[in-house]
Amino acid sequence: MCLSVAWLGCGGGHAEPAAPETNATGAEAAPLEGFSLDRQAVGSPADGLSLRSIRHAAHDGFYRLVFDIALDEGKLATTVPSAEATYRGRDRSIELAIGGIRHDLTGNLPRHDEGGDPLGKPVTVNRPPVSYFVREQVLDDAMVAYRIQLTREARFRLHGLDEPARVVLDIEDTGGARPQ
Repeated sequence: MCLSVAWLGCGGGHAEPAAPETNATGAEAAPLEGFSLDRQAVGSPADGLSLRSIRHAAHDGFYRLVFDIALDEGKLATTVPSAEATYRGRDRSIELAIGGIRHDLTGNLPRHDEGGDPLGKPVTVNRPPVSYFVREQVLDDAMVAYRIQLTREARFRLHGLDEPARVVLDIEDTGGARPQ
């Protein structure tokens, strides 16, 4: 089941089903290949965007997080903004940074403020290989960053879908086996 995550106040949120991922012609997206632990980037520079929602769900062989992008005027963005994902082996997490985002409308506050004091809370997933994801503090007012905490080392694939714009992070689920 896909969920739309929106944190309100000091906790809670709501969930709603999401339609399958499709491309601009309405066809379902092609099967994914090419998972790796290497840094990956997609999209092109943009500005004046909002992160509208984050949907996530388990699929056969991987866990998917979908970051829905809108224009600040409330309309859906049509092209994928620049995004970069990096695996951090020291704590088994993936850092995802999306450029051009001026507003995070998900309700997720950064985990810590600029002084390092606690601020926001992680969104609990507890579905291996993903434990939780949390917004990170960045000092760039045109970027948003999330850390996806993994339960074990897992390869990933970053890609974007246009019309409407979505940044998609697929995390390979090997069922506990070490990735090849």
